[in-house]
Amino acid sequence: MTTMVSFQIIPGSPDEEAAIRLLREQGLFDADGPNKVKVACEAQPLIPPQLVFHPVITLLMRHKLFAPEAPENNIFLPISRKAAKLLKISSFTITPLATYIQLVCRKLDEMQAGPDFAAAGKGAAPALAQLREQLLAFQGQLGQALKKGEIFVADPRK
Repeated sequence: MTTMVSFQIIPGSPDEEAAIRLLREQGLFDADGPNKVKVACEAQPLIPPQLVFHPVITLLMRHKLFAPEAPENNIFLPISRKAAKLLKISSFTITPLATYIQLVCRKLDEMQAGPDFAAAGKGAAPALAQLREQLLAFQGQLGQALKKGEIFVADPRK
């Protein structure tokens, strides 16, 4: 489902300003006040579908503590690669970059190796809650890094 999301933009060079005007003319941006634009976005899963069978995720899903479609597992990213490039953030993609999947998988592996996973696997409620909190914190970190353009789910060069 496409959603319009407001982003702050600070035009820099005359070329960048011209590109923004062009994107607005093409309907990829809607004005939303000075230096703000509304961009058509899609919900991008922070924990990609390729990892729903990871032991940490399956354990949390079994206890109804994680749902792939939940708001906390999604961030709205621009559909247009041109718009994303101007905003200096990742665009939406159906198939995340392998490097993004590896980054998420490494963190899930760390969580699996931790003491909370073993106890949560035996049904210990405090350990399950702690494991969920760790995942929520990681999802928050992923979301912030994506918003700042520090990591990408789609290749920014294309």
